[in-house]
Amino acid sequence: DAHYAEKARTISGMARDISRVVQDELALLDAEGLPQAQQALKIAVQEPCSFQHALQNKGSISSLLKAFGFKPVAVRDGHLCCGSAGTYSVLQPELSEQLRTNKLESLQINSPDMIVTANVGCYGHLAAKSPIPIQHWIELVDDVIRVSGRQSLVAESVTA
Repeated sequence: DAHYAEKARTISGMARDISRVVQDELALLDAEGLPQAQQALKIAVQEPCSFQHALQNKGSISSLLKAFGFKPVAVRDGHLCCGSAGTYSVLQPELSEQLRTNKLESLQINSPDMIVTANVGCYGHLAAKSPIPIQHWIELVDDVIRVSGRQSLVAESVTA
């Protein structure tokens, strides 16, 4: 339907990934000195396929985590899929499990304290078998901002 196609394009054009929002607002947050993590945790970043390809936002999570005082560590074969891939984990369970095993080995190579991702599908798929805690990366940034007591700065930025 052409009417809804135009509406969909409009909405799609307004949608932004949270990583882009944080990147855009970093200067405002940095006005008083960017809040820093109390512990410089070593973080393995699992960049989802959609993040690397569709959003073309590769490397931004590591950069943002560094800005907040975390230590992203190198991940071997970071460009490879974790095996979640939408319905792939349901339709191709054996291949999906092998991809997950390979990805978890790659993510653990530099002994990180934590693994972060930007995709809830990847999160659930990896967390089901990971011996290392997994979080969405924005949860770490949120914790740093909360501990710093500067939540109002973020609220003002988002509502402005």
